[in-house]
Amino acid sequence: MNKSILKIINLHKYYETGKVTQKVLAGINLDIDSGEFLGITGDSGSGKSTFLNVIATLDNITQGKIIFNSAELSALNSNQKAVIRNKNFGFIFQFHHLLNEFTALENIIIPGLILRVDKSELIERGRELLNQVKLSDKEDSRPNQLSGGEQQRIAVARALINNPSIIFADEP
Repeated sequence: MNKSILKIINLHKYYETGKVTQKVLAGINLDIDSGEFLGITGDSGSGKSTFLNVIATLDNITQGKIIFNSAELSALNSNQKAVIRNKNFGFIFQFHHLLNEFTALENIIIPGLILRVDKSELIERGRELLNQVKLSDKEDSRPNQLSGGEQQRIAVARALINNPSIIFADEP
């Protein structure tokens, strides 16, 4: 039996615009086990990206709890959330968010540099990931020199660099 890794309890997300309150997420409960693969589907504008952003602590919730490995994320401050995100979460965004001033390899290893992992270890791991996504020959390429599909594979490798517990992918 797998252990619960992420638990969402009575999650609500509202946006206030003047006198109007837009309820985007209301009363979501979900328990995700380690090793589980979960897909979220719905119409455009139904709140899928908002849901991913709030459970990944990229955005604050209005009400409820998010528990990751027994720690209540919704109770943490922004710096504590950032540390947990960097150590435990990998992100693959709809838009790659690669930095054009860095090479493919440098883009991949940035999350590890933030964690202060040894740079030589990161370069070795980054090259392994480049090989896994079949882009070893693009190590020194800048994002603007890569196709959209190649950029997406670099984003996948970047999401994996810190061996995350969870990977959040928004329309990868």
